[in-house]
Amino acid sequence: HASARATAALRRLDPARVTLLTARGAMGEDAARAAGFAPQTVHEPPSASSAADTIATARALLGAGADLLLFAGGDGTARDLLG
Repeated sequence: HASARATAALRRLDPARVTLLTARGAMGEDAARAAGFAPQTVHEPPSASSAADTIATARALLGAGADLLLFAGGDGTARDLLG
């Protein structure tokens, strides 16, 4: 459900006014493209991502100058990001 939720949230944004940074594939790129964005990818996780990939993506986003982190996940993802 996370990808569908991310796509729905992103569709509320204007791709002409937002620069979207994300991880490749299922960790964000797929949802971004489905919402009409041409995202810049900052991390390439393996096909089966892990908590380490969530953390690596968040660090890469911060390093790339992201102003806002939007995530679609559950309690585990929230813990990974706050940890």
